[in-house]
Amino acid sequence: GGESVPLWFRADDRVNAAYADRFQDLRTLLPGTNTVCIGREDLQTTPSGRPLELGRVLSWGIFFDRPRPGQTVYLDNVRALVK
Repeated sequence: GGESVPLWFRADDRVNAAYADRFQDLRTLLPGTNTVCIGREDLQTTPSGRPLELGRVLSWGIFFDRPRPGQTVYLDNVRALVK
């Protein structure tokens, strides 16, 4: 499309974690091909200050900030590399 798309990226290491107790980051994709890389240093600490246990991540999520009817984003080559 011709418009930017804000997407949230999320990681949980606990079931039903509160917003401040999980990784959550808003990134804006521009029209065309985008590469998003979230560095380990960004994942290591939750907003509450608790270390995120990277070896115990239960779920990852990518979702629209404010979805519009008919809005589409194609994801290709999604990888989670935790070393």
